[in-house]
Amino acid sequence: RMRPGAACDVLLQVEPHVSKALLESTTPEAGAKILQEGQVTQLAPLVMALESATAAGMIALMKPVFASKLLKCLQKKAGEFVALMEPQVACTVLAMYDPVELVEMIKAMDKMVAVKLVSLL
Repeated sequence: RMRPGAACDVLLQVEPHVSKALLESTTPEAGAKILQEGQVTQLAPLVMALESATAAGMIALMKPVFASKLLKCLQKKAGEFVALMEPQVACTVLAMYDPVELVEMIKAMDKMVAVKLVSLL
């Protein structure tokens, strides 16, 4: 058992395929805790390498402020991850965005998902 901060440091220092395997073998709760210890810019490539549902599950469990900062670093993938979250969680995270950023993300999403999320905002 490592402290989340130490585990995050390890993930950022090992080969990308190793960190991906480690993150995918942990629980979403543990993954979220570990990832929240890092800098979003360093974590973005790690998170983008994960299977979408795995990444979305971990992001959904993060503090909304951190989750929104991380999603902003994920560009096009962000919409895909948000689309996989529970609608209420997605809305909490999206509430952290300013309107301009929100419009950009929604434009990048699948139309059906966008409509569902906008109806909840």
